[in-house]
Amino acid sequence: MIEDKLYIDRDYITRFPSKTKDGKVSRTSILFIKNKDGNLIGLLTISFNLDDLISSANFLNKFLSELTGGPERNLAEEKGPISEDFSIPVEDYVMLIIQKTIEEVNISPDRMSAEEKIEIVQKLNSKGVFRFKGAVNEVARQLRLSEPTIYRYIKKE
Repeated sequence: MIEDKLYIDRDYITRFPSKTKDGKVSRTSILFIKNKDGNLIGLLTISFNLDDLISSANFLNKFLSELTGGPERNLAEEKGPISEDFSIPVEDYVMLIIQKTIEEVNISPDRMSAEEKIEIVQKLNSKGVFRFKGAVNEVARQLRLSEPTIYRYIKKE
């Protein structure tokens, strides 16, 4: 959602399927918190665990199928694809985006040229990574650069 920049056109998203760290299915709604310039500064996320409802529905379905002689359905197997995974904290999610972006280059940061590092920083900036606390420091650490250099690379866009 953050990578897709859905917050630019929307103030909130409601009732989309997600899962928790322990694998439980949920319906989640998110309110995008923006500053006066429209930049994302936070999220308010509310999730409703559906596991008990699915278990109850499966029990009722089994009971009704015995009464009617019709086919039994398992709603847990029928659920749609999970669109978001909330099984990891936001900080870990940001780290994952940073790692994946650096790995795409397929070169060790020690051997990267300045242009390759600039490209990585600009990709991360376009994904909104630097909106999160500590991201500049982490990217600087992983690319073996200083924080001021990261800020200069961001401004080159």
